[in-house]
Order: sequence, then C-alpha cells, then structure tokens
Amino acid sequence: LHHLKIVNRKSSITKPTHRINPPIDRPTCRTTKGYPLRIEAKEVVIEDSPVDAELLVKMISRMKYDALVQAYDQVITTAAAATAAADTAKNDGDSSKTSAEQIKQLAPAASMPKEPPTQETLQNDATIQKILYDALFNVHVITGQLICPDTGRKFPIKQGIPNMILHEDEL
Repeated sequence: LHHLKIVNRKSSITKPTHRINPPIDRPTCRTTKGYPLRIEAKEVVIEDSPVDAELLVKMISRMKYDALVQAYDQVITTAAAATAAADTAKNDGDSSKTSAEQIKQLAPAASMPKEPPTQETLQNDATIQKILYDALFNVHVITGQLICPDTGRKFPIKQGIPNMILHEDEL
C-alpha cells in the first residue's frame, strides 16, 4: 500500500493512494473481453409459471439474444451433469431439489430460434414462447459459479445470488 504524506503546519496526514498509484508489479484485473460470463450451474430450481407473452416481447427486445441462448445452454448442460451425479450418489427422496429428469424435460438450447424472434412470432408461437419464457423466468441457478471468459476468475453463486465482489488483492 502506497501512502502520500501531506504535511502542513498544524498536522501531518497520511492518505492511502493504492487506487491512484497501483504497484507496477501487480497485474491488472481489468478486462475488456469478460462478457458474457460463462455459467456453471450445480443446483437449479425449475418453476412452472404461466407464460406472459407481453412481458416476453418486452424482454427479448431489450437483451443480447445470443448471450441468452449461450447462457441457457450452459445452465442446462452443467446442471444436468451435476444433478445426474447427485441423483446417482444419493437418492434421499428430497422433492425440493430439481432432478435430472426435470432438467431433461426442458427444451434444449438448440431448439431456440437462431435469431431473435419477431414480435409477431413471440405473440403467436406457443412453443417458442414456452422455451424462451423458461430460459428467462423459470430456470433459476441456486448454486454454481460465473466465470470470466478472459481471466478465468470465478464468482460463486450461493442461494441464487452471485458474489462478484473482488478480493483486496484484485483491486
């Protein structure tokens, strides 16, 4: 930690300047290629809520569609593998946890349209509505991690909340 000493006639003040002058030997943690983050889901919860086509149209028009498709694929793939391993390791009858069978019932990311669907398609095609609505609103990552594609930094997800706070040595 570097310090800047400010001296005047009445007192001497030392201020930390670690944000002004970072040490030269420490690599920077900033990245310009850190989007979209990869997702590794270990535990997911799948809800079954009714499709709100109007909300779906609004949301799809405001997002990077290719990132949605990629994220959904990663969640389904990693959650299926983790859940299948957990199902074979123990079968305690806990119905609150999502089973590998429930994940298999979700539409695969390959069934999502390659390009963002038009407003008309979203309002009229119930199959596409269901797939996209599941991806956006019904599949919740409870435990897992987000991974920066550039630096490999892992951000844990616990109880559905990602912790993206950097450690002191990463500032």
